[in-house]
Amino acid sequence: KKRGIKGVVSKEGAKLVCLQEIKMEEVMEATCRAIVSNFEVEWRILPTINTVRGVLCVWKKIALEVEEVCMGHGFWV
Repeated sequence: KKRGIKGVVSKEGAKLVCLQEIKMEEVMEATCRAIVSNFEVEWRILPTINTVRGVLCVWKKIALEVEEVCMGHGFWV
């Protein structure tokens, strides 16, 4: 799966990648860097809650800048 995701991200030149239904509670920087081809990255994770899987968004720092994050029960903006 990782190789397939990385291939699509590279081919399409994606600057922001969101993965839903992830099973990870915590994500390491190395994992995020691998997704977007070792650029400097930032990420946010909406963790798994009970049986609902989480969401991971990873973006290249050079392309996007986060100004504000608002997280609540089951959502973030």
